[in-house]
Amino acid sequence: MTSDRVVLADNLEVARFHVRDRLDRGATQLALLCRRAAADPVTPPPGEADRYVELTERVVALYEQRQYVAALALLDAEQGTLPTYRSDLAHLAACLHSVAGDPDAALADLRGAAAEGAWWHPRLLLEDDDLAPVRALPGYHALVEQAAARSSVAQAAARARPPVVRRPTGDRPAQALLLVLHGAGQDAAQAAA
Repeated sequence: MTSDRVVLADNLEVARFHVRDRLDRGATQLALLCRRAAADPVTPPPGEADRYVELTERVVALYEQRQYVAALALLDAEQGTLPTYRSDLAHLAACLHSVAGDPDAALADLRGAAAEGAWWHPRLLLEDDDLAPVRALPGYHALVEQAAARSSVAQAAARARPPVVRRPTGDRPAQALLLVLHGAGQDAAQAAA
């Protein structure tokens, strides 16, 4: 009976991680889209989005196995090669440093990315369980305030962009409406293609 409880607890913890990961990815993707809207639209160079997805899948797999140092090594090896995803990767590195017991390095990851213009939705910084030890460090709340200000500007700019609308071609009138919501890592133009 005890081993069944341990397995159930482990499975529940894995499920919680996946739910949290999906929420974090959603907030991260929202932040990425807002950043794109705040400036000129940014299209990652060919292959960059695929490399980002591959990298994060490998890093998350190591995270789930609690192999934080190995996951950090993967991120370090890609340092600077995925500029479109700088803030996302800095958040990931900060989480890894934090759970590995080095909250100072986690804060340094976030500060370094912020100095290069990166930002995150404040909820991501305030609610991510992995960053709990970092929140107690001096300067963390100033970083959150900076991210919140940048997020507000980007979200206001995102609201100003019109939606992508494709109307039927030819003489036939539209008979139905198909609403497509783009997925993580895509923008509206990519989803419409």
